[in-house]
Amino acid sequence: MTDACAVFTGADFQQAVGHVVDPTNVDRTYSTTPVGPITRMCRRSTATLDHERPAPEGTTYMHGAMAPKVTVTLHPDTAVARAAMAKNHRHVADAVDIPGLGDGAVSGIVTSAFTLEFTHGLHQVQIDCGLTNRNADSTPADMRARPEPLAAPVAARMP
Repeated sequence: MTDACAVFTGADFQQAVGHVVDPTNVDRTYSTTPVGPITRMCRRSTATLDHERPAPEGTTYMHGAMAPKVTVTLHPDTAVARAAMAKNHRHVADAVDIPGLGDGAVSGIVTSAFTLEFTHGLHQVQIDCGLTNRNADSTPADMRARPEPLAAPVAARMP
């Protein structure tokens, strides 16, 4: 089973968003049931402003926090993975197909979070990202721009 924190690294997150990532703030969850898919989740967070330590080159501290969550669900076969993703599409507003990610990808808005979902073989991958501040634009294009840079390295690490 693919570990979500192995495919969603802090270094990739920091590079994708240009903000300092807190290496100690990682939430890893595993979910299994007697019947059904196996799910692994990893949430990472940007770092709070640290006046004692400069930001690494090419990054800044973010006002507020960004804490994307990557969920990897292993299904019994590719048809089930694609069907699960298609079922989720019904809840995605302003959905846009994203070419070149896995076996098919879509991005949009679910409630107030930005989401991007794709399948890769037996795996269904969902990246959800929200912000704690309201300084960012809330247009569909801006919301899609947040998880897309995170998705490419995740997709590249999927088995």
